[in-house]
Amino acid sequence: MPHDHLSVASFLLSSWRRQGQNHDTKALGVLMAKGWAGVASGGIALFFALMLCTSPPARAGTFNPWTQTGHDAAHTYANAGPSPAIDAPFWASSVGGIQQVEAVAQGLVFARSASGVVAVDQMSGALVRTYGAGSVRSLAVSGNRLIVSDEGTVRAFDVASGTMLWSRALPIPTIAVDAGRVFVNTGLGDGHLRALDVATGNILWSVAGVGNASSPPTVAGGIVFQNSAVGGTVLALDAATGAPAWSASVGTVISSPVANATQLFVGVQSSHFLALSQATGAVLWDTSLPGEIYAGGTVGDLAFALSFSGNVYAVNAATGVIEWSFAAGSCCTGVASADGRLFSSGSAGLFALDQATGALLWSHDGAFTPIVADGLVFAQSGGDIVAIGTPVPEPSTLFLLATGLAGLAGAGWRARRRT
Repeated sequence: MPHDHLSVASFLLSSWRRQGQNHDTKALGVLMAKGWAGVASGGIALFFALMLCTSPPARAGTFNPWTQTGHDAAHTYANAGPSPAIDAPFWASSVGGIQQVEAVAQGLVFARSASGVVAVDQMSGALVRTYGAGSVRSLAVSGNRLIVSDEGTVRAFDVASGTMLWSRALPIPTIAVDAGRVFVNTGLGDGHLRALDVATGNILWSVAGVGNASSPPTVAGGIVFQNSAVGGTVLALDAATGAPAWSASVGTVISSPVANATQLFVGVQSSHFLALSQATGAVLWDTSLPGEIYAGGTVGDLAFALSFSGNVYAVNAATGVIEWSFAAGSCCTGVASADGRLFSSGSAGLFALDQATGALLWSHDGAFTPIVADGLVFAQSGGDIVAIGTPVPEPSTLFLLATGLAGLAGAGWRARRRT
């Protein structure tokens, strides 16, 4: 039985027992004889809630999805809570060939594999379907569409059926999806940045000048940002039209910029972590950090930087002051934050940090590149997917639980009034 089902069932049964313990035999007789309506409605609701709790795991969707690289097109790497407070393994898949977990949406966990994209059930890890593609570079979920880029094509699949809806040949693309558009960087191919219509794959606009950059675009506030090796620049374009907004020379940026509401955070090879104004490209602050630096996400008043030497840094987003650092032992492989916890991985595996202090909370050997959704951390481990934590119960179960308990409480109240 899945862990969330066990916890809900235990709560239901303990609540039922407490209800019985709060009445003596006479009150219970009255409850049965005169409060039959409340008992019936409450009991029926509790019965169906228990049925849901003991039925096979299935959920219509994901409550707090992680839709693409970086969680969203701004690459915040931040999701809503809850998140695991301890290392509590929930399931491990056995599909094999997994390279990296990329997204959680519509009750499915999507991962890059050697043969395309694999989707497993979010609650059990059971294989649901595969989506055929070449060597996958990036993917994103937008509504009922799964957008996948490989070495020479961007494709859209129907999530539920796996049917391919459209394809567009483009050289070495990486993607981000926002507001009905697929933004495609082909800097390693023909040096262009494009916007496609997510419904049809039609090209909406195309701009040249993105040289030797492989990172997915970043989108925030109606602007698309792209790092380019040409002149060590960051480009800003109008997301709707492709019209240039500004460019800033900052040095060689080695990963996608990260955006909050007004700032753009970039890490450069020359050991610097910078914040730029999204509106103008002006440098707001410049913090020197050891090693090659790349931006790792943002949440609240913090921006995170990662170094190839194996350190995680939390930096004050307004000032650039280093709040704390954590030595992971080797190159860190991405972050994910939720509910006051920051998850990342180093040479030994996954670790969880207190987001405010950087203190180590727990670790899980052999798991890498985590993402977080609905109370679970998902990561790649030994060519498979692991889920760690306790999942959020289904809203339908919680509704029936609340209805049943309310019915029992109402019946008890009526019984007390009549005795």
